[in-house]
Amino acid sequence: MAASVFWTPTLLTKTAVTFRKSLQFSKKWKPLTRLPGSISAKDRISQKQEFAQVLRQESTYHKYLYVVETCNDGARILLSRPTRSHGLDFEVRVEGFKSVTRKSKSNRPSHKDLTHDLRSKVRARPDLKDELFAAICDIYDCAEPQEILTNHPRLLELTAGLPVDKILRIIKWLFIEQDMTYWLGTGRNMFMCSIERAFGLKTHLFVEDMPKERCTHRKWAPREILQRLNRSRGGSGRRECAVCAYAKGYGVGLGQPVPSTGQSECPHGHTAPSAMLEKLPSSKARLGGHKCVICAYHEGRRAASLIRGS
Repeated sequence: MAASVFWTPTLLTKTAVTFRKSLQFSKKWKPLTRLPGSISAKDRISQKQEFAQVLRQESTYHKYLYVVETCNDGARILLSRPTRSHGLDFEVRVEGFKSVTRKSKSNRPSHKDLTHDLRSKVRARPDLKDELFAAICDIYDCAEPQEILTNHPRLLELTAGLPVDKILRIIKWLFIEQDMTYWLGTGRNMFMCSIERAFGLKTHLFVEDMPKERCTHRKWAPREILQRLNRSRGGSGRRECAVCAYAKGYGVGLGQPVPSTGQSECPHGHTAPSAMLEKLPSSKARLGGHKCVICAYHEGRRAASLIRGS
């Protein structure tokens, strides 16, 4: 008897095909888009928000070159995006500029290029050192370079190195670039620290890192700040502890409640709560004695406010 053959039909199903989702594009081919414009704002947060609005309009796989400033000599300041990190930051480029600190001699100024240039200006015109530093502080506080030069026309006498209007415009955009790269706010201060050192100033990024003076009441204040405090030879604050006053102001700057009583004003134009001044202990400290405690309170509050970004 022949063996039975059992045949099971094969079910034919459609084979699934897996396709790649990511798009293929060439790094070498990026359309160049030139968009003129500038960023003008009264504070750092507004600057960042305004520039972020510009970035939202960018398309994918494009290379952008923003023309943002035109210097007095006709050279333009350009912002190039994207950078190697492909984040929110950008590269600052200046037409006709050649870096002396980068091996490639590119038109991209570095922080060292600028501090080197500032030192040459200070050596050439030491009489304009304070005015130049004040102008850079205004740039740090988001003032416009042209407005600053209108208020400080003597700076146009600086002929060493880059034209003064050009270096102020470059510094402005490098400050903004640092804000975009270090989104939480340390970048602008790091750059300003290097500028301060170019002017011969001792500087620290964090006030906690500064060498401290401790009083007998277990409070601390930076020695550098205590040394430059105004002296008080009479009246309120003559014998009170300036270190404790600084600590009180520092706490208020960090968010501690302020006494609701009246304010006392010192001859230097600063104020402090009268109730706090009355409770300050006396001090014979080398740096904390015979200093204006109202100024010390103001400096402490100011230092903490900078940390909070206000």
